[in-house]
Amino acid sequence: MIEVRVNALSAPSVNSFVEYCIDDNAVALTATGDNLLWYTEATGGSGTTQAPTPNTATAGETSYYVSQTIDGCESERAVIVVRVNALSAPSVNSLIEYCIDDNAVALTATGDNLLWYTKATGGSGTTQAPTPNTATAGETSYYVSQTIDGCESERAVIVVRVNALSAPSVNSLIEYCIDDNAVALTATGDNLLWYTEATGGSGTTQAPTPNTATAGETSYYVSQTINGCESERAVIVVRVNALPVAPSVDSFIEYCVGETAVALTPIGDNLLWYTEATGGSGTTQAPTPNTATAGETSYYVSQTIDGCESKRAVIVVRVKALPVAPSVNSLVEYCIDDNAVVLTATGDNLLWYTKATGGSGTTQAPTPNTATAGETSYYVSQTNGNGCESERAVIVVRVNALPVAPIIHTNSPICSGEDAVFTIAGTPGDNVTIDGALKGTVTIEASGTVDVTVNRVSSSATINLTGISNGNCSMPLTGTATVAVQDGPLTAIAQNITVQLDASGQVTIAPEDVDDGSSYGCGSTPNVSLDIDSFDCDDVGTPVKVTLTAAQGNNWDTATAVVTVEAHLDNLVAIAKDIAVQLDASGQLTIAPEDVDDGSSYGCGSTPNVSLDIDSFDCDDVGTPVTVTLTATQGNQTATATATVTVEANGNCELGPLVDFNIGFSPNGDGIADTLVIEGLEHYKNNVVRIYNLSQHLLFTAHYRGPGDAWDGTYKGRLVPVGSYLCVIDYNEPGLDQEAKMIYVNY
Repeated sequence: MIEVRVNALSAPSVNSFVEYCIDDNAVALTATGDNLLWYTEATGGSGTTQAPTPNTATAGETSYYVSQTIDGCESERAVIVVRVNALSAPSVNSLIEYCIDDNAVALTATGDNLLWYTKATGGSGTTQAPTPNTATAGETSYYVSQTIDGCESERAVIVVRVNALSAPSVNSLIEYCIDDNAVALTATGDNLLWYTEATGGSGTTQAPTPNTATAGETSYYVSQTINGCESERAVIVVRVNALPVAPSVDSFIEYCVGETAVALTPIGDNLLWYTEATGGSGTTQAPTPNTATAGETSYYVSQTIDGCESKRAVIVVRVKALPVAPSVNSLVEYCIDDNAVVLTATGDNLLWYTKATGGSGTTQAPTPNTATAGETSYYVSQTNGNGCESERAVIVVRVNALPVAPIIHTNSPICSGEDAVFTIAGTPGDNVTIDGALKGTVTIEASGTVDVTVNRVSSSATINLTGISNGNCSMPLTGTATVAVQDGPLTAIAQNITVQLDASGQVTIAPEDVDDGSSYGCGSTPNVSLDIDSFDCDDVGTPVKVTLTAAQGNNWDTATAVVTVEAHLDNLVAIAKDIAVQLDASGQLTIAPEDVDDGSSYGCGSTPNVSLDIDSFDCDDVGTPVTVTLTATQGNQTATATATVTVEANGNCELGPLVDFNIGFSPNGDGIADTLVIEGLEHYKNNVVRIYNLSQHLLFTAHYRGPGDAWDGTYKGRLVPVGSYLCVIDYNEPGLDQEAKMIYVNY
């Protein structure tokens, strides 16, 4: 018989509920029993003899199971519940703000058994709540925990911020001019308060508007308030500047109509120009008065100093009307070689000119030159009591050419009862006065001749030329012609003639030129000859008596006539000769046209006016012959000839460095040594002058042609300081380099 015993084994004895706080140091679980086995589940699984140690890192409940084994029998599993309590930190106001030096109060938190710390972890807590320090701006963190059921919570943090509030941002200096329209002051900040004092007093939210009635400075103060904290006060200084005086001006300026005006020039700083006494927009461009119309115009100008614009000074510009041109006889006529009289005009303070515009006038009225035919214009103005010169009236002086003496021919000889015909040859339109067989005035026709007929003559008829007029000029004549009535013997008849030399100064006449109707029988023409038929310049001015011989078979007859020889006026010739000249001590030379003229002439040895295209020479011309042109002029005719001028030096053209020049000058405007004059440098045609200060900074450079190019002691429009400077001369000539001298500027 087998007996089976079933042992009833009770579970181990345990503390069924164990509590911890989060992160407590837990100990291994314990149970009372034999051969304990620990499980993580109520049933199943594999047990371990190692008692577990609870994990307190996380709040919550965890069940642990344990059995015991006795006599090989494992008991039911006892359960141990381990609770990890999660305790929240106290409730706090996490950010508390103060202003610097505020009265702070002790910190508070809502919780049980509070402990206060200065760190987030570690350290020893105190039950005494701290009171923040507000003496310094910044942030400070305070920590507090609570303890419930023996568990201390995490620490809540309280940040105490002490605010340092800066003053508002301002424009610390604001400037106005007296009586400017000021605007309310401004500052950049929040909840602004404005004060009249640096400390104390009551602020206002109304920004003040400065008073600009009086010059001076006023201080205004402003603070800002943020988060209930009022900042220090920023100061704004408002400066009201006094107005400058108006610019100094020439208050009255006069011009004449059409006069060239210059820009107006007052004395002042930062000038502004206006067209009105008040208002409008100014310009920095100084106006130039318009002188086109007579009248008065006011210009206004102010100056601005320290940002303040002065009152406007007025400049009145008066443009005076011109007087009318003088009253003149606009056309005055003469004949060649007439005795002219001084020109006249009706007006005040007359000035005579040779041009319609420009040039310099003279009070001496001109006397026209009547030597040559043509027209010349003379101009005259008058100046009234306002000092304004009128436009110029023009007087045209016309010198008319004398008429050309006509030539008279006849149909001589004729038979009795035939018409005697006198043919007068000359300039068409000229009026010829005659007497003798007929008296009166005849006009030369377009053909250049006019016939005067004496009807049915029975004896010789004579016509005398007594005068001629071309409508402008007249002159007496002495010409005579006779028509012979020939019914019988051989008769020689001669007439006076006038001839003109040709361009070579010669003329030859034929017997027929003198024959005036030599005849025999009735109208038969004999052979005629002259004892003198050639003439030249020696005959000009002295009438030549010639003998006309009429021959028929062995019969002959003679008659005399006068030949008047005139010079040829169109044979102008220019003759030039080569010359050699020597420069004077200054290296210069001027020659006259007569030095080159070699007998230029016109007519029969008359001398024309002569001129040269080049008449001045210097060292540059030495060694190279210079070709000059001589121009001969007579009336409207010109002729030219060329010649070679050989220029010789006298020693002064051998240029070397300058020995010395004034090394000191005083540009003070007293007229004595006001500029740096370097005598003789102008002879170096390629020179360059440079002025440096002792820091080798270039102040001045120029090509020196004479005192007009001298340095006046300025740089960029301002006088240089007293002291020493370096003058460097570059000659730029063969064999010459440069020369440097120290100069001194003094005032």
